Amino acid sequence: MPYVYNPEKLNYDLDNDAFEKIVEEDVKNGLIPFWFGFNYGNTFCAAIDISERAIAICKKYKIWIQVDAAFLGSTWFS
Repeated sequence: MPYVYNPEKLNYDLDNDAFEKIVEEDVKNGLIPFWFGFNYGNTFCAAIDISERAIAICKKYKIWIQVDAAFLGSTWFS
């Protein structure tokens, strides 16, 4: 997935426009996108993929959402 640098967060975010274009292209080509793995703090740069827009894209296309929170997951509970 393409990431873009977010200077306000001083970190990287999922490029939701690119994500949606990739999903639309897959559907157009007869593929069935069925799974997306979000990161909550990936180990490369601690990026957080989860956003309301990305979740809405997944819901629109009925894509299963998996969240890997191995790196920052404990911060959800603290």
